Amino acid sequence: QALEVLINDIRSDAQWAMDKCTTDEEREIVYAQVKESIQNLKVNLQKKGDEIIADLQTQATQVYDDEEYDDTVESRMEQFKRKMDDLTDTLNKTLSDLKPASAEV
Repeated sequence: QALEVLINDIRSDAQWAMDKCTTDEEREIVYAQVKESIQNLKVNLQKKGDEIIADLQTQATQVYDDEEYDDTVESRMEQFKRKMDDLTDTLNKTLSDLKPASAEV
């Protein structure tokens, strides 16, 4: 859902910028900014995805006995929550970074 909100915000800001454009050159700048913003988002999402996969692979190779397993369930859930919070923060920061750039065009 957060991703959909981000995409809608990019679209809205780009449309606002396009409405302000009076020349083809200005419109090209908007197109380039949208493309750059989406590419940056893609890179950030890929990095976060790679981190999640690496963490999952590391966890999958660890062996736990019954007592350790009980302790690690809470630990893993806390790690998962932190990762999701980090992803949300990254998406929110990306959204913040996009708004001024679109408004300046």
